[in-house]
Amino acid sequence: MAEQPTPEQPEQFDTDEPRGLSEFRSENGQGAAIHNFVGDPYEVWQKVSYATGAGCKPGHELVDQTFPLSYWFIHEVSINNPEKGPQRCVRTVLLDPSGNAYGFVSNGVYDSLRLMVASIGEGPYDPPIPITIRSRDKASGRRIYTLEPAPRRAPLKEGS
Repeated sequence: MAEQPTPEQPEQFDTDEPRGLSEFRSENGQGAAIHNFVGDPYEVWQKVSYATGAGCKPGHELVDQTFPLSYWFIHEVSINNPEKGPQRCVRTVLLDPSGNAYGFVSNGVYDSLRLMVASIGEGPYDPPIPITIRSRDKASGRRIYTLEPAPRRAPLKEGS
């Protein structure tokens, strides 16, 4: 029997059922993850593996391209910052209908996805939502990535 959470021990969420995107930041205990995957347990595990495994491609490969968004996966990762040491960051993974996954450690992508979900719902999206990934450089030298709606007439890029 699972141990009940206490105030000192926050509840941990399994990744086997969709979790609300708006809930993520307030419930982001260590190891937290949310997604919009549906299907039997094997199908969900398969998509989680695509999102977290070695086959997940760097998101910057999609900049200025149209991508058919069907699924998303968001989880915490630890990044070693040479100036500040280890930092907990949000990683957002976008998946097309075939399970091709692209990952971003970017607050801009996370925030853009939150705005999209607030407007059209959590999905999964069938037909896929055509989005375009944009990047811009800040004066500080950092690069910001965001998601934009793609023109519906644009051809979708799948399986790159």
